[in-house]
Amino acid sequence: MSSPKVSVIVVSYNRSSDLRACLSAIFASRFSDLEVLVVDNASSDDAVAVARSFPGLTVLENRENLGFAAANNQALELARGEYVALVNNDAVIAPDWLSELVAFLDAEPKAAAAGGRLYHWNDESPLGDTQNHFFGYSELRPDGSTPAVIDPADDLRETAFISGAAALVRRRAIDEVGPPFLDPTYFMYYEETDFFARAIRRGFRVYFLARAAAWHRVRGGVTVAPYRYHFYMHRNRLLFGYRHFDDEALEALLATARRRATNARVRSFLRIGFRKADALRARRDAWDWAEQHRSLLLGERERFRNYGVELAPALRAIERRARGEAGE
Repeated sequence: MSSPKVSVIVVSYNRSSDLRACLSAIFASRFSDLEVLVVDNASSDDAVAVARSFPGLTVLENRENLGFAAANNQALELARGEYVALVNNDAVIAPDWLSELVAFLDAEPKAAAAGGRLYHWNDESPLGDTQNHFFGYSELRPDGSTPAVIDPADDLRETAFISGAAALVRRRAIDEVGPPFLDPTYFMYYEETDFFARAIRRGFRVYFLARAAAWHRVRGGVTVAPYRYHFYMHRNRLLFGYRHFDDEALEALLATARRRATNARVRSFLRIGFRKADALRARRDAWDWAEQHRSLLLGERERFRNYGVELAPALRAIERRARGEAGE
């Protein structure tokens, strides 16, 4: 049996209605040469039943929540595609999302991965609307989004990372960068950023292709589990910094994290900002975790010291190339 061009991996954890929309869009895609693998991380709703209602896909059921990274790695062991598409269970791809990205990666052998506009999707931002704000790479708003009227629809740029909520990755790049594909140490958040950093340090490139559209449920993790979201975001930022930042950048990151953790501890004690109690407690606990696991973090820093080219000069090179390609 011939291998498919694309293996689509969807990690499921509750949110079964979003999962139905996600899988419906994948199977309605104009790209037919694919296989679909769903890994369920012990959902408490009917997500598994929803996944099994779609014929022709593979469903893996975990007895506990292993995290986003480990679940994707599980599916990768079974995936046979030349490309691996990561699609969140609360993300919906456009009908031509796969064909656009496959065509681009076919033409760019140095590219490890590519992704497109990830439009906001919630009650105020309808699914399928290309006038929604999206996560972009030029003019950013405080929430990390870009208004759709800012970036041109034909925008193409090399970038340092793309969102793992909807991304197409070259299998050869995964194999050459080496295991684990997405590092389970992160559990959730920053795991794809870490992979792209490793790929860039090994000489690959990452691209943003505006016309490849997808829609992502906005900040669903914050609403459902705010403490967990904030804890892993702060903790994993520190882990990423120990692995990939130079000494000056790491020291700046640690100084900021230390100051914010102290502030959070004081505000919690004085009950200032109690409405943000989960975020404050998470910031404090993430710093405490880093202090308690300092030997582990220093070991990670040493392990990645000679991983490839240093990340900072690689990012400066990306900026120079992006400016040149944009004619700016």
